[in-house]
Amino acid sequence: MIKINMFSKADTVQGQGVGSAYNELIGLLRKNLSNEFQVTINQYSQSDITHYHTINPTYFINSFSKNRGRKIGYVHFLPETLEGSIKLPSGAKTVLYKYVIDFYKRMDQIVVVNPIFIDKLTNYGIDRSNIKYIPNFVSKSVFYEQTDAQKKAI
Repeated sequence: MIKINMFSKADTVQGQGVGSAYNELIGLLRKNLSNEFQVTINQYSQSDITHYHTINPTYFINSFSKNRGRKIGYVHFLPETLEGSIKLPSGAKTVLYKYVIDFYKRMDQIVVVNPIFIDKLTNYGIDRSNIKYIPNFVSKSVFYEQTDAQKKAI
């Protein structure tokens, strides 16, 4: 059985798509592939695959461990997509943007949820052969259009 350790803090902030996508992925792995994969979350134990879903600094440090196995990183944003979202002094912004790309460069494989990111990541020096596009999973039982009556009740 392949051991996958998922590192993420995506579900700590309500109402964001990254957390929903992460929870959907965990649910799919546990429901449909539990005979093939042992999935752990935020464990610093040895694994065959380590999936980094968010770029927390402790995860960056953790990515240097030889116990991580193959490192897979999900890319939900690039430095330029953070413009206007985060207010930082110029120097801090430069450091943050460099950190984001350095984190992505630590990965053996990158998964993008937006195909436009592929060329942009190659411009940052990441090998195109290490980048794959996989759209986010969306559960129709959780995310669906509400009827007019349901909308009015809210």
